[in-house]
Amino acid sequence: MCIRDRCTGYIDRIYRKNFLMTSSQEPCFMKCVLKDSLFKLPIDTMTPIVMIGAGCGVSPFISYIEEREWLVKNQKEKYGPLELYFGCRKKTADFIYEKKMIRWKDEGLLSGLHLAFSRDQAAKVYVQGLLKGNKKQLYELIKEKGAIVAVCGSLNVGQEVYNAILDVLSEDANPKALLVDMEKNGRYVAEVWN
Repeated sequence: MCIRDRCTGYIDRIYRKNFLMTSSQEPCFMKCVLKDSLFKLPIDTMTPIVMIGAGCGVSPFISYIEEREWLVKNQKEKYGPLELYFGCRKKTADFIYEKKMIRWKDEGLLSGLHLAFSRDQAAKVYVQGLLKGNKKQLYELIKEKGAIVAVCGSLNVGQEVYNAILDVLSEDANPKALLVDMEKNGRYVAEVWN
């Protein structure tokens, strides 16, 4: 696959810098690995879903919501809550799905839209902080209503969110065992990268 035809200029510039290539006309190749996503919508449409995405990690959840939007318009079934936690650095530069997300919240497609912009104020706000701030609601969704928790973002975000979910589940007699069981049963799914 030729980088200049398939990837961003940013990747192209990094590749050329690292491999001392200067001509954008020179063909260049990049090795990549494709794998199936771990994210799947549940068969039971009433299952609540808590989606946690930082930066471009929100992309799979945009697909979830778009699919749900189509299903609501075309199949008229009842659906469980969709909670979206989204974080990025700056609202003005990074909140690229703002209009869609706000519309989905206003139309009731999203039952909750929780936003963290880490660089827009003196005290940094991250998605894991929002999770801890909604501890009671999340515990009810996860423990009592069987919500699926889906996380996508950097490895660091994934670790911080995992710890925040452990904190949310701290009312349980054994939160670690509960979270491990959720992972084993596909109720806690994380796609993270380094």
